[in-house]
Amino acid sequence: MKKLLLTTIIAMSCLTTFAQDKLFTLGVRAGVNLSQVAGNNLSLASGGKNFTFKNNDTRAYGFVGGIFMRFGKKFFIQPEILLSQKGGKLDVFEDGKSNGRSIDLKLTNIDLPVLIGVKLGNVLRINAGPVASFRLSDSGNLGDSIKEYQGQSANETFKD
Repeated sequence: MKKLLLTTIIAMSCLTTFAQDKLFTLGVRAGVNLSQVAGNNLSLASGGKNFTFKNNDTRAYGFVGGIFMRFGKKFFIQPEILLSQKGGKLDVFEDGKSNGRSIDLKLTNIDLPVLIGVKLGNVLRINAGPVASFRLSDSGNLGDSIKEYQGQSANETFKD
């Protein structure tokens, strides 16, 4: 994993080195996405059954990759289009007790960050900005489990 991350960083550094004097840069971004599901308990109303986010070992590895465009030299704007895989693990609790069931949640998203940044020196860039995410697919495990416990789809459950 460390070798893959180091190779990706070196490759991206080489790609951007050739375009230091240009006002417009087009590049490829690829890497590893480490995600973790976190939040409050999602409680379902029927029979005291609820889904609880597992606190131990909920990290999921996925791929992130896409293209970016950079406009400017010292100060720049950098829109990107990225395919991103994220996920985590949920434990199922019934009436406050674990029923031994776990749900692996895997999401595939299109992320659209629009970054504003500044170049410091020859290699360091600092970026910040919003990201819009659109879900392309999911593993379906969470939605299927909600339907099993609620008797209605996840969308209907969340509307209620």
